[in-house]
Amino acid sequence: MANTLRKEDLLEAQQAADWLYRMRQDPDLQTRAEFVRWLRASPSHVHAMLIADLVDHELCYIDPQRKIDLGMLMAAAQSNVVRVEIEDDAAE
Repeated sequence: MANTLRKEDLLEAQQAADWLYRMRQDPDLQTRAEFVRWLRASPSHVHAMLIADLVDHELCYIDPQRKIDLGMLMAAAQSNVVRVEIEDDAAE
């Protein structure tokens, strides 16, 4: 069975990652206000932001000394990649 994600979920995850980055760059008041508006626009935005922050936090513990060879890991993972299908809203 294939994994499926809605286009909106992927978009919100990307937006959350973008906001996470922007909010860590010493944002001005306007940027903070835009961030709050984005969060208030939808409970799913809050959820996406919480997930992005959690993932970012946990990634810090995977290889803190940067000893893992990412190129070798990516090459080894090529045979273990799972296709993710995106549901089209029209199909719902």
